[in-house]
Amino acid sequence: MAFYFFADIGALDSQSDFQFGPTENTSIAGVEYEQFLVTSRHTGQNDLDAVAICRGQIIVQEQTDNQSLLNILLKPIDNLPFVFPGIKYYLYKGIKKSSLVASNDTDIAQRDSNDLINSIWAFFDKRNYTTNPTKELLGLNDSIDSLIDTIDLDDIFESSSLDVQFWSVQPGNKIGKFDKDAIGFEIITNSLLHKPKLAVLRNASTFIQVQTLSSTPTQKDFFEHWHKKEAILGFIDPCSLFSEFYNKEISVFVDGVVNKWQGDDINQNLLLKFANKGLCYLDIRNEFNNSINYLKNYGPSSVDNTTNIQIKKNEELGFYNINYYSNGWPILVIDKNNFNESLRNFQSLSIKMPCSNDENPSPLIYLDIASKPSDNFPTGFSQKEKFVDGLITDSYTQELEVGLPWADDNLLNKLTRLKLVRKTTNENLLPATDANIRRMDYLDCLFPLQINYDFANSTLTTKVFDENIYLDVSETHFFDAAFNLGISFTGGNVTLFANPNIINQNDRNKERQTLELVGDWKFGNETSDNLLFNLSEDDLSSNLVTNVLFKGEDELHVLEFQTSGADIEGQFSVPDIRKILSLNFTIEQWNNIVSIANSNFLMDYWVFLGITNKLVLEDDNQVNYTSMDIIIKGFQVTDNSLSVQEATTNLTVIAYGVV
Repeated sequence: MAFYFFADIGALDSQSDFQFGPTENTSIAGVEYEQFLVTSRHTGQNDLDAVAICRGQIIVQEQTDNQSLLNILLKPIDNLPFVFPGIKYYLYKGIKKSSLVASNDTDIAQRDSNDLINSIWAFFDKRNYTTNPTKELLGLNDSIDSLIDTIDLDDIFESSSLDVQFWSVQPGNKIGKFDKDAIGFEIITNSLLHKPKLAVLRNASTFIQVQTLSSTPTQKDFFEHWHKKEAILGFIDPCSLFSEFYNKEISVFVDGVVNKWQGDDINQNLLLKFANKGLCYLDIRNEFNNSINYLKNYGPSSVDNTTNIQIKKNEELGFYNINYYSNGWPILVIDKNNFNESLRNFQSLSIKMPCSNDENPSPLIYLDIASKPSDNFPTGFSQKEKFVDGLITDSYTQELEVGLPWADDNLLNKLTRLKLVRKTTNENLLPATDANIRRMDYLDCLFPLQINYDFANSTLTTKVFDENIYLDVSETHFFDAAFNLGISFTGGNVTLFANPNIINQNDRNKERQTLELVGDWKFGNETSDNLLFNLSEDDLSSNLVTNVLFKGEDELHVLEFQTSGADIEGQFSVPDIRKILSLNFTIEQWNNIVSIANSNFLMDYWVFLGITNKLVLEDDNQVNYTSMDIIIKGFQVTDNSLSVQEATTNLTVIAYGVV
């Protein structure tokens, strides 16, 4: 499938300022704020065409401060041809209203204005409509215009009640004309915690703004300050995206003529338009997909975010310390300094991460988005190579080497994302700090309440998020993997599921792949067989049968994986149901959980389902089953302190076998 650059590059100026990244502080009503610009701002020699990057659906809104300009949100259908964070939306800012809307401010623009407008007129002509198409077809209607800025963008695309039609565009379609002095482009990722609001579709530029800390901040203020800065992790520098086409191919309009570029054309012509061309991003996350020291467990204190990692560039003689948060934000920027100039097409960066036996005695490094140094760079790590045991020496993990792209004595803009995670172990750890959430069992703090959505007013019954969550389930299930989380509302039930998309196929796992696992967990005698349909289009499937555990007068119905010899209750189209972790509630139980969470915890922070009192028991027929109580873990404020607390739900999970 074809991918295109977002604008006609012929008239696009080389960016000298207003690039993605930290920018100068601002003062609002006498209060100083730190700022991070997540919009890549550009100018042109003249007005220029906006181009659809790929297939997708669009919605249009006026800019709040300049109603002669529009912004276009493109929800992509096509997947990128390389490993990259999942893209939820592409956002085009500074589109001249006259290129999409007629002068009467009611109809769409006249024919032949651009491909988007032509497709709408063609649709009306084909159906012999006698009225002109109006701007409401673009999303410029009262049902959306009346919504407040704090509405989730997802709710607009998924709402079953809004009277909105989302027009489709094809790769390379010209979808409007950029104002030469107001060009903006944003990339928003499919993040669980940081969900974009309608405001980003209405502003000229999106700044993440965080109030500057006092010289003696409280623990609560310090944690909140850095928590708000994590919002930048929901956006991607466009320069990083287009750099990835160096060894692929991208179509680029140059003064109206389509060119197919890769290699030197990408480096010398396309990336030249970005001020961030020579920068690379090192994005290190923890097991919950926040930045490495979000929980303040790898730094000196709860009010000091200094987090030293050790790096070595290329053939430097030794490692040196660098503060991961040195730019004041939760991502590290690597420049070309201290790399040896070379004719080869890669440079190597060696990294050691902070890790102590008291906090993380058995660390694992998951190479989520990374390339290895190789003469054929860029070369992605294989699935097996993505899981690296982080052996500890002198409070740092062992050396990890990744590759960075290098061309014409300069770095290309590259995003490298690593995750420093803690395996589930029984080893003794130091007591957790007040704001430190720990996953002491693979089921504990696996599903955040942020996975919830307004299913009653949504066109969707299932949502899957593509942020990889590492789990070590080898103690009972004999594998570890990177999982995607999802939620499904079907048949009066709510199913939370973790679907492994990259399984660690190391030697210790290959020996133990035949264990039969339960495919679903049940409450009491509640049972259903229609909860996990259509998770995958893979032809392989597994069968589930209902099994009954007898405990006195009670019958506990649970689902068990079985290959043959039983009546089939449900057949699910997933590669291997034995490896999916899922948890099922009734709608009433789920609503009660959400109510408890909203009443007890700060929902802007992570709020997780937790487990306690996990016991392996036998029923009256000597059949093993596992019982565990469901609790909720989240953040609460007392005076000037933020801490992790628990709330009960009075719900117990019964699972077949040992889980």
